[in-house]
Amino acid sequence: MPVIHYDNTLGAGFVGCLFTATLYGVTCVQSFMFFQSSSQERKLLKYSVSCLFVLDTLHYILVAHTLYWYMVTNFTDPTVIERIPWSIFPVYSSPPPVILLFDAFSPIASGFIVGIFVMFGVGIGFGIKGLFLPTFSQLAKLSWLMYLGLGLLVVCDAYTALVLCYLLYKGRTGVNKGTDSLINVLLLYTVNTGLLTSIFALACFITYAAMPTNYVFLAMYFPLSKLYLNALLASLNARGHIGRVGADTTGHVSIPFSSRTRVGQETIPIEF
Repeated sequence: MPVIHYDNTLGAGFVGCLFTATLYGVTCVQSFMFFQSSSQERKLLKYSVSCLFVLDTLHYILVAHTLYWYMVTNFTDPTVIERIPWSIFPVYSSPPPVILLFDAFSPIASGFIVGIFVMFGVGIGFGIKGLFLPTFSQLAKLSWLMYLGLGLLVVCDAYTALVLCYLLYKGRTGVNKGTDSLINVLLLYTVNTGLLTSIFALACFITYAAMPTNYVFLAMYFPLSKLYLNALLASLNARGHIGRVGADTTGHVSIPFSSRTRVGQETIPIEF
């Protein structure tokens, strides 16, 4: 019987489950914040966020079931580590729908629309085909689908972040410090949100390519869809703050007139 290394198999899955649980908590907080201030939002947007939250909840349940199946239900069977529970394939397929809706809110991503839909089809196809493969050694036959999906994901993330940063950078005038300050905020926000998802997607690709015989990539893949959802919710919740920053940094015109004018016998204050 071959030696089983639990650190880079179940251990990696456990780490991914911890990240997933943490990000799910952040999702709950951000969703609550969105619906608290969504009275003026379009119904389509509120329905989309509700749908994403439900999908995210199901995703977390499936991740937890996968680890429970390995660590509790089949605890006494060491050979189970090679078998695949049914719940892991919906987890594999969950990032593409979330990413598709995430990119639907980004007009920049429309330039990569073909790649986005190909990525969506690859993710769903991988999940469906995988249901008929009982072991991870047989799952290696579908490795090309995993490479294709993760590769498109990295390219799409990099394309969206770079194009948006370029457009924002070109929008700097150097004349209006208030506008440039707002653009700096947007640039920082774009890099922080887009770069994090890109790093995780690239880490998934590299670890899966370098170590296809273990589950290290699951430590990044499990929480991947939650990173996208939290990036989207952060974008929606930050609109008010960014708007206030824009209002505070807008250049004010100072008129060197008296702040009071006389009408008849009354003195009326005028605010500029």
